[in-house]
Amino acid sequence: MKGNKSLAWWALRVTVPLAAAASTTGCALAGVGVEPLDRPVLASLLVGHWTADSGCPRTTLDLAADLTGRVQRFPVDVSADALDVGRTVSGAVHWHQDPGLGNADIPATAVIELGTQGYALDYGRDHHGFVLVATVGDPDDCVACVYHRTRAGR
Repeated sequence: MKGNKSLAWWALRVTVPLAAAASTTGCALAGVGVEPLDRPVLASLLVGHWTADSGCPRTTLDLAADLTGRVQRFPVDVSADALDVGRTVSGAVHWHQDPGLGNADIPATAVIELGTQGYALDYGRDHHGFVLVATVGDPDDCVACVYHRTRAGR
């Protein structure tokens, strides 16, 4: 009986956070017109110049194959009314892929490391194709920047 209690406690500790993470990621993506991906993403697909949509004007990511890069006006905080991006930062970054949790229903992400802070970029797709999504603040508020690959200088 003690083994079943331990197993039940372990399952509760694992499934509740997983379900919460899956539902918040899905809400954040759906709120900005993006569907989550159902397959892995190769790191080579992330390399390049990315420009955010109109919700985050003049925001860009440049990700290099050596896992370094630069961000311009990257969103890190929401406005006082939590309806828009408030504070942005620019500078050199390191990035890596976070593989997620195995076969769990949680999409993998890329993580941008700017100074001592890490910021997740969810993988998704919209009517243009593959996108990166930076959710700012509470995912339920759906304040996010959707990045599309573009040529540098556009």
